[in-house]
Amino acid sequence: MPHLNITGLNGAFSELKRGANYALLAPLDNQLLELTRHLLTNHKDSVFLLSEQVELFFEGEGSELLFTLFEQKVLHPFHLHHNENVSKSLHFSRGVINEIKQYEQLKNSTVIVHVDSEHLVSLNEQQLGEKLKLYVALSQSKNVTLVFLMSGAYVSELRRQLLALNRFFDGLIYITQEASIRTLEYDYWCHKEGVIAGRSVNLQLHDGQLALVEVEQEADDKSQATEQDFDEDEVWLTQSAVPEGTKLPVFYKIIDDNDGVVS
Repeated sequence: MPHLNITGLNGAFSELKRGANYALLAPLDNQLLELTRHLLTNHKDSVFLLSEQVELFFEGEGSELLFTLFEQKVLHPFHLHHNENVSKSLHFSRGVINEIKQYEQLKNSTVIVHVDSEHLVSLNEQQLGEKLKLYVALSQSKNVTLVFLMSGAYVSELRRQLLALNRFFDGLIYITQEASIRTLEYDYWCHKEGVIAGRSVNLQLHDGQLALVEVEQEADDKSQATEQDFDEDEVWLTQSAVPEGTKLPVFYKIIDDNDGVVS
C-alpha cells in the first residue's frame, strides 16, 4: 500500500488507499517532487507518471530513485501535451486515460498526474468536475491510487476550487515552506479510522529524508490520542532513580527495577 515515507509521521497522516484520489498542491514544483520521492520510496507496484515536464522528475537531488524504478520497469512515464484549442475536451481527461488503460500493469497501480494550475483554474466547476469524474471512475475500476500534483501561479485559486469539489477526493494537502521548514496543511485526509481535517504537520529535511518536526493540534483535539501522541504526563521510574523522600507528581509511577519497567 503506498504511503508517505516520512520519518515520525503518523500512519493516519501518511497512508494512501487503493481505489482513492488525492491532490497535493504547492506553488513550486520542487516541493511536490520532494514529496513524490518520499511516496515512491520502497514502492513495489507499478507507477504511471503523467506530466508535461516528465524530465523534472529525473533531475536534481533524489532522482536516482526514479531512474531505478524506471530501469526496474516499475515506473512508466508519459508526456502530457497541452493544446489550448482542445484542452477543454481532451487535455487532462479521456484521451490520456484511454491510453494508460491499454497497460495490464494499470490494475492496482499508482497513477501520478502532474499538471500546472494554469490549465485547470480557467475551467468552471462543471468542466473540472466532468474531468475529475473520469479519474474517479479509473481509480475505482482499476483499484488505482491516484495522486494529482498541482503547482504554479494559480494554485491558491485552484485549492479553493478543489475544496468545493471535495466529493472527488479522499485527501487534499497544501504544501508551504519557510526557511528549512516544510508544512503540510491537511485540508482533509481520509484514513482507515476516519478523517483528518484542518491539521498541519511541520517537516525538515535531514540527509535527503523528510522528518516530522511537530504536529499542530487544537486544544480540544489533545484528548484524541493517535499513534503519534506521547504520554508526556506518564513517567515511569525505577526505585533506585528516585532519592528517598522525593515528592513526585501524581502521574509519576515507581517501578522496582529495570525488568519491571520492561514488563
